[in-house]
Amino acid sequence: MKNKTSEIAYRVLREKPSCNLFFKEIDFFECSRFLFFDIIGRAYRQNEPNFEFEKKYIKPFSSSVIKKTKAPTYTWLDQFKIKLKSKQKKKIWIPVPTHRLSAVEKQLKKETGIHVVEGVFDWDYFAHANQKMLLQEEKMYVDTFLQESIQVLESNNLTLLLDDKKRLEKDLVGLAVIIKSALREINQVKPNVVLTHTDNHPPYIVYTLIARHKNIPVFMVQHGLDCEHFVLDEAYATHVAIWGEARYRRYKSDSTFQPQMMVCGNPEYDKLKIEEKIKLKGNKKWLWLMRPHASEKCYSPARKPYEALAILSDLVSLVQKHEEVELLIKPHPFTNRKLYTDYLDSHENLKGKVKLCTNKEKVNHLILESDLVFSEDSTTLLDTCILGKPLVHLNYSGESSTVNTNEGKVCWYANNSQSLESAVNQFLTEDEECVNARFDLARKSFIYENAFEIDGKSTERVVLEIKKIAGI
Repeated sequence: MKNKTSEIAYRVLREKPSCNLFFKEIDFFECSRFLFFDIIGRAYRQNEPNFEFEKKYIKPFSSSVIKKTKAPTYTWLDQFKIKLKSKQKKKIWIPVPTHRLSAVEKQLKKETGIHVVEGVFDWDYFAHANQKMLLQEEKMYVDTFLQESIQVLESNNLTLLLDDKKRLEKDLVGLAVIIKSALREINQVKPNVVLTHTDNHPPYIVYTLIARHKNIPVFMVQHGLDCEHFVLDEAYATHVAIWGEARYRRYKSDSTFQPQMMVCGNPEYDKLKIEEKIKLKGNKKWLWLMRPHASEKCYSPARKPYEALAILSDLVSLVQKHEEVELLIKPHPFTNRKLYTDYLDSHENLKGKVKLCTNKEKVNHLILESDLVFSEDSTTLLDTCILGKPLVHLNYSGESSTVNTNEGKVCWYANNSQSLESAVNQFLTEDEECVNARFDLARKSFIYENAFEIDGKSTERVVLEIKKIAGI
């Protein structure tokens, strides 16, 4: 069941201001929805007793201006090379290159009849976008949209934090700048297919909606399991390569726009094999794989950053009961590490027992090195199941999980300190045969539902679908 607070907030998010919703013929309202959800969450939470804790960790607004003045673009020479190399070939354009598409891109480059064009998107440039990059009428449009949107929020008794108003204004200016740049880029490349790994937040949604406006197919390859119930329910790409039936059903039931969908599995899993059984090897290394807990990344208004400290406190309490155990924490790349370093610094007795990983350490390596894994609503639940490690699914949010492990059938499930201690005690007392009898069938079903066949052929299936769409 979805949380009522988040559901009400999402309904507010979908209320349209009375102004013109289109900028340069592109749906500015739809492109901007993602930018509102976390600040609406803070507007709701600011009257709660624990908000002072959260406020301490919100990044202060920064209005720094980038030194660069030239927008990212393809030079005339770039355009000439693209035209030359794509002669009698189909152009597959990746407007925002990412490692998430590396396997697919590598295979596409081997295909005859295809020319892969990489984008020139500059994160640094757009992160520091400012009104000097807009014409006067463009500034007026953004300002009107901002004021009308704030009126919608206020009519629902929501008052934004002062810094969030500034942050929203800056983000909307950046969105307008991205739209201008993306329109120019797509006209320079003239792609046959746009390829992306996500489609529902800037800048990706911008390229997606521009391509759709120009009747260019957009092929999106799913890149993870969803960590949020509402904004991420929506699909915008015309074609989506999904990992498994679970995402298919979610889009079918929750997405306003219905893309063409094909179940392909996860190309990043092509080098993996499903462990035949869950393996219990000891009780020395525990690993906590986290979802983002920074205020800026808690999209659902019901999610609270101090969930992280509630989990950490409970895990630490259990670690201290077992002298031989060491807890390794892998924070999400977009979380606020200070949440955890402050806690650990204030507990001297945890030195050597609890450690924070760096962003460079590979998740799968950490899982394989661990005896017991704790994971929140994250793709790492699926990773751990595939690798056959004992797993506890943590969900302290007070709302239903976005990743369905059937609350204790796929793995142990904990939503408070009591159920967490119970899960750990069962891990310590049950033998391997008992654990597999309890979880293995559901574990394999969960893997299939969310990742289809892990047979080394997902990349091949994705590329075949792209070629069909491109007319090859």
